[in-house]
Amino acid sequence: MGVSLVFLAVPSLATLPLDWRVCSRQICAGDLQRGIMVWLMLATTLLLTVIHLAAGLTAFFARDGHPAAQISVILRPAHDMLPA
Repeated sequence: MGVSLVFLAVPSLATLPLDWRVCSRQICAGDLQRGIMVWLMLATTLLLTVIHLAAGLTAFFARDGHPAAQISVILRPAHDMLPA
């Protein structure tokens, strides 16, 4: 019973005061002052995406050697101990 009351207290998307379509039209019309909320949402989301993409690509291209060769070197002693 208590859990259902919590869900009733949470507003739905229809009751939120921000309509992104109105903000989008304001931005396209050149009114950046009123559309700043959408600009900030886009900028913060895209900024984190660019950071994660750069970090992933850096890690991918900065690795040294072929991963399969490194794994083979690590597992070779265990392979040699297996009975024939």
